[in-house]
This record gives sequence, structure tokens and C-alpha cells, in this order.
Amino acid sequence: MKRILVIILIAMFGFVSIGNAEESKQKPSPEEVQKQMETTFSMMIPMMGKMMEAMIEAQLTVLAKPESAQKVAIYIKNLKEALIKQGFTKEEAIKIATSLPLPSAAMSSK
Repeated sequence: MKRILVIILIAMFGFVSIGNAEESKQKPSPEEVQKQMETTFSMMIPMMGKMMEAMIEAQLTVLAKPESAQKVAIYIKNLKEALIKQGFTKEEAIKIATSLPLPSAAMSSK
């Protein structure tokens, strides 16, 4: 029982001393923070480029499939019909359905 108590006390003192050591560290200056951020971003850019390439390639692969074109056609037709049911004229519905961007996995730039 004494051993367990001694181990617990040692562990508690260890955690307290670690906490005090972290508190005594100086905070980085704004210039150091800026430099760290620039370094981090410069390392992220190539990775982000590769991720974007992979996303575009995946989208093109899906869009190249005949069933994808069929699904897009169904989407446009359903959208046109829904617009007409909501009171738009056939011409207005066609204009709206053909002017909207198609659903995409890409992030919107709006």
C-alpha cells in the first residue's frame, strides 16, 4: 500500500514539474510565428496541388462514364419539370435548368 502511495506521489510531482516547465517557456514572437506559418504553408502547397489533381482526375473518370451522362440528363429533366410545377413557364424552366452549374464535387467559387 505504501508503494502505491509513493508511486502516486512521484507521478503527481512529475506532472506538476512538467506543467511548470511548460509554463516557463517563452511565447514565440510575432515574427517567429509568421515564419513558422510561412514554412508550414510552403510545405502544404505541393500536397494541396496533388490533392486537387487527384480530385479533378476522379471527377473526369466519373464524367467519362455513359451512365454519368444519363444521370445528368435525368437531373436536368427533373429540375425542368419541378420548375414548371412551381409555376415557371416551360421557356423559363429550360433557361434556368440550362443556366445553372451542374452538381459537382468541386468547391464553389461563389
